[in-house]
Amino acid sequence: MAEIDNQQVKSKKDLFLEKQKAKYPDLNTEDEESLYGQINDDYDDYDKRLGETKKNEEALSGLFSSDPKSASFLMNWKNGENPVVQLIREYGDEFRDALDDPDKQEEFAKAHSEYLEKLANNKKLQEEAQNNLAEMLANLDAAQQEGGFSEDQADNAYELLAKILDDGILNKVSKETWTMIFKALNHDEDVVSAAHEAEVRGRNAKIDKDKKKTTVPDNLPPMVGGGGTAPKKEKRDLGALDRFANPSDDIWQRGKKR
Repeated sequence: MAEIDNQQVKSKKDLFLEKQKAKYPDLNTEDEESLYGQINDDYDDYDKRLGETKKNEEALSGLFSSDPKSASFLMNWKNGENPVVQLIREYGDEFRDALDDPDKQEEFAKAHSEYLEKLANNKKLQEEAQNNLAEMLANLDAAQQEGGFSEDQADNAYELLAKILDDGILNKVSKETWTMIFKALNHDEDVVSAAHEAEVRGRNAKIDKDKKKTTVPDNLPPMVGGGGTAPKKEKRDLGALDRFANPSDDIWQRGKKR
């Protein structure tokens, strides 16, 4: 009993944030804009799904009211019964007559052609997806190694991609996903821009440094002999001690005295 009392009881807020983190690993729950934005998106998605469910229920209700046999057909189909057998069971000769109706043959032939085309496309897509799977996983391993990412990070990346693909099929793409895509598209431009800015800052810093080296202090002692042009001296390389009159006073101290 004491052990249960000593256990930390999580608040409703903590439980909610844990669920959000589990559902959206990349969501920053400490950022209120991101957190409430995701909650808003979830509510929009919930309202959308609820509206679609209500619409489907109304459609089924109308179908069942107009043809009570359809309810029995769908329920038995849902329970694993063969739909063709159910059509014969529910509609009997009507179903056979419809199949033999000459006016319906062209429509049936077109529907059958669409069915065969769908099967062929599905099989082709499945084969192509299976062939690409090995290359996709190899690319994931390569990106993981080159980026120095852990196996957990690679697993999270795979799960995130799967979620984005699943959501894309349903046309359900969140604001965070679009933002991530925009950042990916602009990544190269941002890198080039940052490199250019760094180059400009480095060049300006070098210019400032050169200016400091070449600036002559205003308070150098006057030339011996009064006014007039100072006698020309043989040009030679001067060291820092030769350039300034007082060797104990460096350029920084001289600058402070100005």
